[in-house]
Amino acid sequence: MAGSDGYYAPLWSPDGQYLAAIQNPPKSLAIYSVKIKQWKQLKVFEHDWGFFVWAPDSKSLYSILGPGEAATGEQTGIYRLTVPDGKWELFTKFAGLNVLVNGPQNFVSITPEGNVAAMNDTSVTQIYQMKWKNAE
Repeated sequence: MAGSDGYYAPLWSPDGQYLAAIQNPPKSLAIYSVKIKQWKQLKVFEHDWGFFVWAPDSKSLYSILGPGEAATGEQTGIYRLTVPDGKWELFTKFAGLNVLVNGPQNFVSITPEGNVAAMNDTSVTQIYQMKWKNAE
């Protein structure tokens, strides 16, 4: 794809109109528009930051900013980045939660109902087993 050098961790929007990807350097998030066939940098970050997930309506991306990732003046929490204009806003704070924000645990997710979800550190190891019914 033209102009994609230096981008990694690509993720298509649910509607297939945009491809979001990380670039470093600079530490940034950009989108590629299928319609106009161009990349647009949406957000430059001061520090390393976690990965992102698309909203089901393809109108925004969500990402977690932990204590080591938040820029000067930013709070820790889950942020929303609107597409295609790039408006960056705090979606929810971590008040009262011990959210896992280091390593692979800083992934944000979207539930089947469209809610934003993150892991909560309860200081207890919990392993769950799922039993799936085979469609034989």
